[in-house]
Amino acid sequence: MYLFGFFTGIGLSLLAKGLVGIVVPGGVTGLFFLLQRKWPAREYFTSLLWGAPVTALVAGTWYGPVISRHGWLFINEFFIQHHFARYVSDKYHHSEPAYYYLLVVWLLVLPWIAYVAGGLIDIVKQRFGSISPLAKLDVFAFAWIVFPIVFFSLSGSKLPGYILPVVPGAAILAARKLSTLEGSASSRWHVFLTSALLLSLAVGSFAGGNIASMCNACRGASGNRRNRCDFPGSPAGRHCYANMLCVGNCDRSCNSVRSSSRCRPAIDETSPGGGE
Repeated sequence: MYLFGFFTGIGLSLLAKGLVGIVVPGGVTGLFFLLQRKWPAREYFTSLLWGAPVTALVAGTWYGPVISRHGWLFINEFFIQHHFARYVSDKYHHSEPAYYYLLVVWLLVLPWIAYVAGGLIDIVKQRFGSISPLAKLDVFAFAWIVFPIVFFSLSGSKLPGYILPVVPGAAILAARKLSTLEGSASSRWHVFLTSALLLSLAVGSFAGGNIASMCNACRGASGNRRNRCDFPGSPAGRHCYANMLCVGNCDRSCNSVRSSSRCRPAIDETSPGGGE
C-alpha cells in the first residue's frame, strides 16, 4: 500500500513539476540507501514492474492528450527547452553561483534554523550507522534535504523555488531535534536562537510595512497636484523625501524626485493635450 502511494505520488508530481517529479523522489530514495550502505530489498525492485505503469497512468491523464494534440511542439518546448536546456545552460538568465542554495535553504526553514542545523549535525556524528526506525527516518530526512540541494546546485539555471522539496525533510529533522531536546539544558540555546529569529522577523515585517506605506505615499504624491513632491512641507512630500530607498535615484531635491521613474511629477494642467 505504501509503495502504491509512492508511485501514485510520483505520477502527481510529474503533473505538477514535470520530470523533476521523478528525479527528486528517485534521487532521495537512492541517496538514502547509499547512506545506509545497503541494497534495497528485493520487493522494491519488483515493485517497479507494477509501479511504473501506475505512475504512467496517473501522469498520462494530462500528458497523453496534450502530446496527442500538440505533438513535437509540446515535447520540444516543455521537455527539451524547459527541462534539459534550462538545466544545462543559462538560457533563461537565472544564473547563480554554485553555493546559492546553501544560502537559500536557511531562508526556507526560518525560523527553525537552530533545530534543522542541530539535526543535520547529529546525523553526521552518528555516521548514518544506527538501524533503529527513528534513526532511519533521520537519514531519510537528511537525504531529502541534501539531494535536491546538490542536484539543483549543478543546474545552470537557479531560482529559489527549485529547492522547495527540501522543506518537508527539514520539518522532519526540526521536529525530531525538538523532541530529543525537550527538557535538556542545551535546549535553551535552540529556544533562544529561534526566539531571536522570530523577533527579528517581526521587526523586519513591521519595518517593511512602513517602507511599503511610504512607497505608496510617494507614488501617490507624484500623481496628486495638491500633495505632490512640489510641496516639501506637505505630509506626502515628507514621505517622498523620507523614502529615498524605495524611490531609487531620488535625492533630497524636488527636481531629482521629479526625475525619478517612480516619483514623476503630476501632469502640467497648463500644457495643451498634456498626458503620459
